[in-house]
Amino acid sequence: MINVSIKNTDVQDLFVTVADLNVVVNQLVLDAKRINKGQAVVVELQDDSDGHGQIRWQVNQTESPLTGKSDQAKGLSDGDVVEVST
Repeated sequence: MINVSIKNTDVQDLFVTVADLNVVVNQLVLDAKRINKGQAVVVELQDDSDGHGQIRWQVNQTESPLTGKSDQAKGLSDGDVVEVST
């Protein structure tokens, strides 16, 4: 297992959903969790045979929920920071 920080770099608070892509069922490690602007949340991910994690993330603005973005991050190592924003 590895720990990765998900950091909100947007200008406002976000609802963040993160799926661990190294788990067969793509387990959600965050499910519409509110992260205040400038703050981070640490998630635990399953590592692959090379010790890396991969996630799919989606964010939505708290004040405009229809405004959002999704992306993936691969090759994550323990202690990495994934910056998310719209």
